[in-house]
This record gives sequence, C-alpha cells and structure tokens, in this order.
Amino acid sequence: MKPRTSAILAAIAVLVLGAGWYFGPHQNPTEHRHVATTPLFFPGLAPRLGKAAEIEIAHAGKRFVILRKGDVWGLPDRGFYPVEPTKVHAMLAGLTLLRRLGPRTADPTQFATLGLADPTKPGSTGSLVTVSDAAGHPIVSLIVGHQRYPTTGATAETLYVRRPGGKRSWLAEGPLSIDGEEKLWISHSIVNISHHDIVHVTVARGAENLAFALANGKLALVSPAKHPPLGSFKIDSVWRALEFLSFSSVQPGPALPGKEFARSVFTTKGGMVIAATLAREGKDLWARFSATGNGKRTKPLAAKFGTWAYRLGAWRESELAPSLADLVKKAPAAASPAAASPAAASPAATASHAAAGTAAPTAPHAAAAPPAAAKP
Repeated sequence: MKPRTSAILAAIAVLVLGAGWYFGPHQNPTEHRHVATTPLFFPGLAPRLGKAAEIEIAHAGKRFVILRKGDVWGLPDRGFYPVEPTKVHAMLAGLTLLRRLGPRTADPTQFATLGLADPTKPGSTGSLVTVSDAAGHPIVSLIVGHQRYPTTGATAETLYVRRPGGKRSWLAEGPLSIDGEEKLWISHSIVNISHHDIVHVTVARGAENLAFALANGKLALVSPAKHPPLGSFKIDSVWRALEFLSFSSVQPGPALPGKEFARSVFTTKGGMVIAATLAREGKDLWARFSATGNGKRTKPLAAKFGTWAYRLGAWRESELAPSLADLVKKAPAAASPAAASPAAASPAATASHAAAGTAAPTAPHAAAAPPAAAKP
C-alpha cells in the first residue's frame, strides 16, 4: 500500500473519531451511546496497516490469499490478477474504524448462530481475515460473523466478531464487510465500448472471412457481397459485442486453453483497434484481447488486457466471431396441412369416446347433419 494510502486510512480514522458521529439505538439500551465513548476494537491499527503486504481470508473451509506487489494487490493463484483496490482499502479502513459495543456469548456452541464458528471448517458462514506484513507477521486478525439488522431509527452498521481462538464474542459497530469468495474481489469487466464507436469489424474463421462496415448508420455485412438474407438483430449483436463484455474466469496467458479457431478485429472511430482471439476447450469459450492504434483508451486497455486468457459465456461466440451461418435469417416454420385442417377423429379416439359414453369430437368446420324429418 502506498504511504499516501496509509495516511488516508489514518486520516479517516482521526476524522471519524473527531466527528463524534452518533449511531442509533440497538436492542440493548447500553449500546445507545456516542461514538467517541465507544472504544476502538483495534486501537492504533491505522499506522501499522502501512506495512500490510498480505491478506488471507478463510471461509467455509476454504482459503485464499491477496498479495501486494508494489502498489498493486492481486491473487497469486490467478497469476496475480489484480483485485479491486477500492475493496482492499475499504476493508482495511473498516478494520481501523471498528468499535466494540459490548460482549456477547462465550458459549462455543452458540458461535455458529452468530456466524462465528471456525471459518476454516466446512459449513461455517463467517470469514476469518488476517492481514500480515511482508515478513509474514500478523498485523491484525479477526473472525467476522453475521451483520445484525438495525432497529428502527438506527443508522450504524453492526456485526458480530470474535478474535481467533477467543472465548468471547462481541457486537461491534463499523463499515466492515468481508467477501469470503475469491471471485468477489476482482472486477469481471473486460471492456465496455459503445457500438456507436465501432465502425468496422473483420472475422476470420478458418477459410471463411467476413467484413462488416457502417451503411446508413448501422453495421452491415459488406464481404462477402453476395449472401443469404441476414437477421438484423444478429448483425446488431456483432456491433454490440464489446459492450459490457465480462468474464467468468481468468488465467495467465498468452496461450489459450483448448484450440484456437477464430480471430476478430474491431476498429473504432478514433482509430483504436481491439483484436480478439477465440479458442474452445470442451464446452468452454476462451478469449485473448489486445488493443493497438490511436485513442486515449488504447494504452490503459492494452495494459489491462496484458496476456490474460478470459473464459466467456458460450453465447459470446456468435457475437465476437460469428460464421456466416450464424448470421443467416431463419425462415419461419411453415404450418403443416394437418395443423391447418384438423382431421376427423381417429377410429381409436371414436372407440375411446364410445366406451366413455360420450360423443367423438368432429372437425370444427364440418357441416352439421340435417335434422331427421318429423314423422306424421
């Protein structure tokens, strides 16, 4: 963490203390107090967090680690894919601002009801967070359990906590939240470029090559020039392929899992070029991206893409690198003669209705038989 970030965290703690925020009443009247009279759970923590270099989180019997390299926090088991810095800073600030409201149960059999059972055991619902320095020495460690719903008029965030190995649980107050799953610490967004900025797209899939360009203000297939009727919404999905594009999993590249089968190139109005290489591994679709050319977003995107391999939803294939067959407009299914003109009831149906004592159904448009003539 930057020294400046450490100073910010310390300043936040000082401001909160000096502001004397008032938090609303809880179920226990003794918890209705001025924040300045409520002791910090970890006094003097903010300056020590300036040496934070590792965050370990245990939840439901699983563990993962977030490491710091320079100014960047990342996941070592994901090739050091960066986590969202705001989440790290918010969690560290939450630890410094945490205040002790009052003791709760010391009965270990009741810890699970508060979310404070051992998070290293399967089935636990709380999370154990441990922040350490570069030498691996713990700076702070805490089990964070369930949040408690505030009573009417309360504005404070309250939650149950326990020190690892501690025999006493506590009700605490503060903006502290711990995500117990690794995937929740990273942004799953790859890129978001409006379709209005896309002016040209090319797709190469083996021997098939497609080219799209703007025509009458919309993207259109220009090569091959002769092609079957295409679905307009299918062309539109190619135009919007880079809007809110996200991934489900990520791993270091540059090699893609599986076999590469397509490459597409999207060009923007400003001259930025986004290239995507796609590969299949079983049912999974993987992609690698690059950014070149002009535009103020080019360098940041190029740095973000790096050599990462992203796993995408399988439906993205027809958007990012469609074949001509993917784009062809499907003809509406013709109604069958049998469906248009219901046939007379089958002998089996007639027999069935006869056994039930009911009349067999007839075609809805069949002419009704004339009534029998009245006998004199």
